[in-house]
Amino acid sequence: MANYLVFFFVVSLIAPSVFAERISAYAKMRLASPVLDIGDVDGDWSLVDDGRMIQGGARIGSAWHFSSLWTLSVEQRADYIVHFSEETAQFYSALENNQIEPGIYPLSLNVKAVKANGLALSKSWLLGHASRLELSVNLYEGLRVQSGRLTGQGSVSEQGAVRYDYQIDYGYDENRLLDSPRNSVTGWGHGLDIHYKARFNRWSFDLAFNDLLYRYYWRAPRDKGCLSRPLKPDCSVQSLDREWRQSIPHTHEGQLQYHLSRDLDKPVPSLLYDWQYWGRFESHSFGVKQGSFSVQYEFTKKILGFAYQSDWLAVKWQFDEVELSRARYWQLNANLSWPII
Repeated sequence: MANYLVFFFVVSLIAPSVFAERISAYAKMRLASPVLDIGDVDGDWSLVDDGRMIQGGARIGSAWHFSSLWTLSVEQRADYIVHFSEETAQFYSALENNQIEPGIYPLSLNVKAVKANGLALSKSWLLGHASRLELSVNLYEGLRVQSGRLTGQGSVSEQGAVRYDYQIDYGYDENRLLDSPRNSVTGWGHGLDIHYKARFNRWSFDLAFNDLLYRYYWRAPRDKGCLSRPLKPDCSVQSLDREWRQSIPHTHEGQLQYHLSRDLDKPVPSLLYDWQYWGRFESHSFGVKQGSFSVQYEFTKKILGFAYQSDWLAVKWQFDEVELSRARYWQLNANLSWPII
């Protein structure tokens, strides 16, 4: 990631400034892991709280604004999404520390992870004097991948014996199940972003659909078959280098504001409602905004959010714990604009 920042700094310096009205840099990061602290994502799945997912994503890039209507962006991004049943998390805990009640445990786990370089072209349309629609078409070069699904059943006897039998369909550049060496893979992807903003009298509306049709097409190893304990003679896994497709969930988020004064030519206090849907993550926040600053709170997950926005800087930070390693939910969006004179 550090090399990527250096790359964009150099490119920004040599970019044809006579064509670009403005250059901006951005970084967007979000993490959600209700089942355990974010600092323990790669460790034990011992249930600390109810939950059925671990989700993380990061995008960092730079954009060249050639006019008020056209933008060209380059970025590097990473996505990590694991969905599972609570029974699967409990059973995995049994394999780690053998502390689980006897019984039958249905197993279901789905993992989707990717790292890629991206290029995006955005076009905006002014819909009257108070609304704007932006469409971004994104193309990606896939660098790393994990994609698979596990379904089956596990059991723990009264004597503590652990058994399982499950089907697996798993594609990868590096097999994390068997700790095998990293493989060379090729892949490309695409996605679509739609952003709409409008103001009607005292109401302001901001709606975004990101990563629509977010797909990758890989030429990479893929394992298919079954695994069991104890080993069954008719249970095996076939590993082949093949072509396959990976789909990753989109995000849907928005904000609705009500301005407490009709005089919108100067900063006025506003009430706001903010929502997000991202895979299995869902949040609904309420707050207030005054001038460039806003604060909001999500009561169900106890997420606190702060935001600041000016002509050249926009920052939004949401968290349920200030210390990242102890957090279950954490998000940071930042956008820095650099005007060319």
